[in-house]
Amino acid sequence: MDLAARELLNAERPVIYVGGGVIAANASDALIKVAEELGAPVVTSVMGKGAIPFNHPLHGGLAAGYFGGDPPAVKLVEGADIVLAIGTRFSELGTGMWSLPIRGRLIHVNVDPPHDIGRNYKADLAIVSDALEFLNALYDRIRGGKGQVGIGGALS
Repeated sequence: MDLAARELLNAERPVIYVGGGVIAANASDALIKVAEELGAPVVTSVMGKGAIPFNHPLHGGLAAGYFGGDPPAVKLVEGADIVLAIGTRFSELGTGMWSLPIRGRLIHVNVDPPHDIGRNYKADLAIVSDALEFLNALYDRIRGGKGQVGIGGALS
């Protein structure tokens, strides 16, 4: 968890990609707190639609790959130096037949590791957790931490 927090705080272009697990865990409020603290846009899979209000300034759209996603949302993912994926399986449908271009480091958080984490996209950091528990713990670690990471910083 500390490594995930450190990487997110040090990221220049973080993006949060959410799936249906965020909705199933009733974690939308926690998601918004984390996104606002990081200043990170939130994009969703098909199953994650509604996890962040469409009128929220950090709502980035539907990132379902090049075959069905919103082009600006797909570009956000493609340009991210780190993607925090929460509650998603990265299914064929949800990624536009795996055309979602994740070029940055991938932190994949899901509750069901044997079937989901690393199956369709290689995770640089895999975390087995319920979405709500993870987001609450992450928020506790990043709150007020932007610009305070490194030698002598809050998470060093």
